[in-house]
Parts: sequence; C-alpha cells; structure tokens
Amino acid sequence: MDLEEERKFLSSKDRSKRKEVEACIKSICDIIRNIVSDVKLVKYFILLLDGMIEDDKDRLSLLTGLQKGKDKEDIVDLFMRYFVGASNADQGTKDVVANILAKLLTSKDLKGMEDKMKEFLNYLLSMQASDNSAERPITSLGFSVALMHLLKVGEIALYFIKSEGLTT
Repeated sequence: MDLEEERKFLSSKDRSKRKEVEACIKSICDIIRNIVSDVKLVKYFILLLDGMIEDDKDRLSLLTGLQKGKDKEDIVDLFMRYFVGASNADQGTKDVVANILAKLLTSKDLKGMEDKMKEFLNYLLSMQASDNSAERPITSLGFSVALMHLLKVGEIALYFIKSEGLTT
C-alpha cells in the first residue's frame, strides 16, 4: 500500500474497513500497554499513532471509540500511565504522548474528563519545577503544546488561573 492508499484506508467510512482500522488502533494500544520495556518499538508505535491522528484529526475518534466502546478500554489511563511511569522513554516520545493525551482529554467525544484533565495539568505544572530542562520528562515545546490543548477547556483554564498557573 502506498501512502495515499493508506490514507484512504484509514479514513474509510466503509463499515468493514472501519472495523479493520479500529482493530489496528486497538493492536497499537495493546503493544504500547504490553511491551513497555522495548523502548524503540513503543516509540515507533506512539509516533505511528500520532502521525495517523495528525494526518487526519477525525482519526482521534478511533481512540475515543476504544474509550467508550463496548469493550471499554481505558485509553486515557494507558497514555497517562505511560507518560507518568515510563522512565526509560526519551523527552521526544513523552512530548508526543503528552500531545496525544491532551487531545484525548479535550476531545468532544469524551465527556466527564475534567478530573483527569486537572490531574494531567497538575502533573505538567509540577514537572516544570526543575531548573534543569534536561531533567524534565518533556521539553518546553511539549509542555506548551499539551498546555495549549488543556487550556482550551473553560473549566480547566479557570482552574489554571485559580491555582496560579505558572509561578516561575
């Protein structure tokens, strides 16, 4: 399959193809969940997933569909656990995970994510305490992008202001 064929396949509205794409996304998430020790493999699949989403924003619904689907996988928790717990991941990978997580949390497809958004925001803010940017789990750019997504949500922006946001 060339790139254009892949794009058509991933964006297909055909029900049977859509099921195949959903199975592919689920498999990618299973790999991220179960093979955390293979840093390069997980990085590849995280970047693949992010590329799929960046190429067509509507594909985020494939991830949110797993969160809400009949088999209900906690995709938000998967990316939160990876972001917080994967000490062997490099800053670039964590930047991408933060981006995916922020997009998931603020997706219109998912409701009731305010507590998770606040938890993620608090974690992001606590990471910025280090004076040494090399010690931070994500880069300043990754932090800014994730923060931008979160602060689009009025309740979270208000929470950010009330908690005095960035104080340094």
